[in-house]
Amino acid sequence: MRPAPLLALLLLALAPACTEPNPNYDPDAAAALCESGQRRCGPAGQTQVCVPQPDSALAWTDDYCPAAAVCASGLCGPPVGAPACERDADCGADLCVVFVQDGTLARCCAPATGTQAGSAPCATHAECRSGLCQTGSGGKLCFAACAETTDCSGALTCQDAEVTVSGIRGTIRGCLTP
Repeated sequence: MRPAPLLALLLLALAPACTEPNPNYDPDAAAALCESGQRRCGPAGQTQVCVPQPDSALAWTDDYCPAAAVCASGLCGPPVGAPACERDADCGADLCVVFVQDGTLARCCAPATGTQAGSAPCATHAECRSGLCQTGSGGKLCFAACAETTDCSGALTCQDAEVTVSGIRGTIRGCLTP
């Protein structure tokens, strides 16, 4: 009965030698395993969210963030050292942009994202200098931060605006149609 233990030891010693890399292994496919709504920072530092695909599979998809955003746990965080603000006038050449900080919405100074000024019509976030295209009673407008109505252009007034950034929803003062 001695040969069985010797044979087992011989097979155990040879096991690591027979393991080769799997040419069919796709690390990106393995990384795609996720739960719907889960967030992460992608390989290039961008925010990503797990969403259902047309074939019902779940996959990581890049999420939109304003320019200069820093990915923090899959959320659009403000640039390092960016000062807090209430209105664009607080930021000099930059704008007052909405980010996620400590799990809630926060306004911080940051460079412009798109070319459309605050309160201009928009279809996507990337069009707006503030990086945020919001839907209101007057249609879709580029977000413009405000503290009071004198910060707003035209007939817009400074109101509480429901805003969502990186899946975090909150109320931020913005220029809206009365």
